[in-house]
Amino acid sequence: MTLADTAAGMPQLHFLAWLGLAAFLTVFGLWGGFRRLHHARMIENVPTAKVRSAPQGYVELVGTAEALPGEPIIAPLSGAPCCWYRYLIQSRAHKSWTVVDKGVSDGVFVLRDDTGECLIDPDGGQVTSIRHRLWYGSSEWPDRGSGERWGTRPNNWHRKLNRLTGIQVEADFGVGGSYRYTEEVILPGDPLYAVGRFHTLDHAYHAQGRAEIAADYLRRWKRHPEVMARFDANGDGRVDEQEWQSAREQAEAQAAKEVRELQQAGPVHTLVKPDDGRPLLIANLDEFDLVRRYRWQGMAGLVLFFAAGATTVFMVSVRWLG
Repeated sequence: MTLADTAAGMPQLHFLAWLGLAAFLTVFGLWGGFRRLHHARMIENVPTAKVRSAPQGYVELVGTAEALPGEPIIAPLSGAPCCWYRYLIQSRAHKSWTVVDKGVSDGVFVLRDDTGECLIDPDGGQVTSIRHRLWYGSSEWPDRGSGERWGTRPNNWHRKLNRLTGIQVEADFGVGGSYRYTEEVILPGDPLYAVGRFHTLDHAYHAQGRAEIAADYLRRWKRHPEVMARFDANGDGRVDEQEWQSAREQAEAQAAKEVRELQQAGPVHTLVKPDDGRPLLIANLDEFDLVRRYRWQGMAGLVLFFAAGATTVFMVSVRWLG
């Protein structure tokens, strides 16, 4: 039996399901392919600037990632102090995995080059990290530090594949638990590449900067019950309105302290997602590796477009036009 005979004799619902999948992959491949190739071209066209002399507007910065002083950003699964994280917890359900919890950091951190510092706000940005870990366990949340420690890893074949294409391949193909944990981080000291809207805060914007940093503290504190417990003055197990006001005051005081320290060091520079639809891109890859990754992903998307598109046309032709 040929493929044409199989498609022609398939039950109506099964045929429509497969046709819908092929059509979806056609659109997804076209959209994803051109989007990634556009990112690659954009990175090549945006000139690299230094923090001290960067123009106001859409710029490209290259430097080193650093954490802000004060309350650290903690990766939820490994417990590692970091500048940014993304995590995913899944549980085994029969032969598939279901999502239990996931999250991504939106805390502000610093890009430093040889001329100065710039605050990076990753909220709404597309963050790429080559620091990716996957491990298994028997509880919903792993013990912090139970996963593989972050640090220097051998530059073996699956690390090279990830750097080139973004494809994650688990080094240990065995399964050791009913829960699966995935975590990505950017660590202090990592090389950092960022493209976004650069803006220098003068004195008129310092109040706004303090408010953003204070709000960032409150968001981070709310994610960690052990931190919120510090504000539970009456010990009733919850933070009421008065206790929450105390938390806001502490966050504002810490934000004011950080802004004063930044002001003493010089102008406060920020890099954020532009309002005009252009992307905010952040990566702990260098520019060449990031462009190469986007090109590989773009070409893969176009291959998917042609393959899925040909399948869609074939299915329609043998069923209704044959």
